Amino acid sequence: MSLLSGKRVLVTRPQQANDILQELLAAQGANPVPFPTVVIAPDADGLMRLDRAVECLGEYAWLVFTSKKAVSLFCERWKARQAVGPLPAIAAIGPATARALAENELPVTAMPEEYTGDAIPAVMGDVRDKKVLVPRAQGAREEIINLLEQKGAVVEEIVLYQAITSAPEAAAWVELGKGVDYVTFTSASTVRGFFELLGILAQPVLAGAVVACIGPVTAEALARYGIQARVVARQYTAEGLVQAMLDNEQQQEQEAKA
Repeated sequence: MSLLSGKRVLVTRPQQANDILQELLAAQGANPVPFPTVVIAPDADGLMRLDRAVECLGEYAWLVFTSKKAVSLFCERWKARQAVGPLPAIAAIGPATARALAENELPVTAMPEEYTGDAIPAVMGDVRDKKVLVPRAQGAREEIINLLEQKGAVVEEIVLYQAITSAPEAAAWVELGKGVDYVTFTSASTVRGFFELLGILAQPVLAGAVVACIGPVTAEALARYGIQARVVARQYTAEGLVQAMLDNEQQQEQEAKA
């Protein structure tokens, strides 16, 4: 029997079909409790800018993707415009984004060992005076842009979407009221949405559960609200998050026996 068997796990990221995190939790015998705190809203102006960029992709040396959503929106516009010609080299933040690119038959040239945007510029080689296109979310961390510019790249950032706080359905609130064993956060936006939705109730809910973050960037966002994550994944993926939760359960079990 899995160490997570029977555990109720709150999933705060946007609702999506075939959610890999929920599937992995269910495979461990846990009970995923969907409670999406944000919804993804495409940016109309950004998509228009992307259309223009797609028409002249040959001018760019690199395309940089830091999320599956950015890949999805890019590929929609790229395929709709039936763009031809060679593609730039492509950098992906991690395996989930790389899989999304592979599903669209786009080859990944570079991916860092640490799955953060800050680590991407180091694996892109010499980018001095080269044009780099970075389609991504509004409010994303600026470090990747700053690091690329420090290396001399000519960076064009296009905001394709934003994560907007969006109240879950009534049934989700009912499930939250029943209590949860874990609360998971997979981005700074899910943290922000959680606190905006729950207000003064947020801290009591988190105090009664194990808080698990997909990585240190998300944990830092949580710390700004005065909450320390007990579990922080070492591999910044859904698989890594579930493994970190399993490791926590094993540690708790060992301490109880000591």
